[in-house]
Amino acid sequence: MNSRYDSIRGHASGADAGTETTRVANYLARPAEQLVLEGYRSWTAACIWHSPAELDRCRELYDSTIDGRAARVAFDALGDFIQSLGRCASCPLKTHLAGCPSVCRDEVMVLGLIAALQIDDSAAADLCLDALSCPAQRQRVEIAALNFAITLRALGHTLLPIPAPVIAQMPNGEPRPAQTTAPLHPTLH
Repeated sequence: MNSRYDSIRGHASGADAGTETTRVANYLARPAEQLVLEGYRSWTAACIWHSPAELDRCRELYDSTIDGRAARVAFDALGDFIQSLGRCASCPLKTHLAGCPSVCRDEVMVLGLIAALQIDDSAAADLCLDALSCPAQRQRVEIAALNFAITLRALGHTLLPIPAPVIAQMPNGEPRPAQTTAPLHPTLH
């Protein structure tokens, strides 16, 4: 194991798998990462399944992690980010159910994007934006993501960075093409 991110990429095995699983679990247990990942999962599930319970789960996470009115500001910034992703994705973005102990590629891209924008890592941010959005909507996604990232950072919730070389090695990391036809079935992502 050369990287603490190997298990996120799905390469942990043997004796190191337990250690890597623990590292990933500790990473995902951090409040900043939970706000982004579990917020993304719950909000997306709420939109796809028209489930107020999923949106309530997300709101409860923000209310229990961030004090007062600031929770609502961060919650709204997350919503704007998720909606910007839904407007442009030419093929469905993947996500796990809330509480899942593993992380899929698109979730790593979401975490990587917010982390990169918080520390002004343009190389990592560009890789994540290419993976998450089509060229026509990239600026809209970037603005919404930047607003969300800055809001979280201002509230004391800074994510650990995911370096650009790690993001570049993620499987299926090709940029998303511009959507040229309407999807057969409407989806959020």
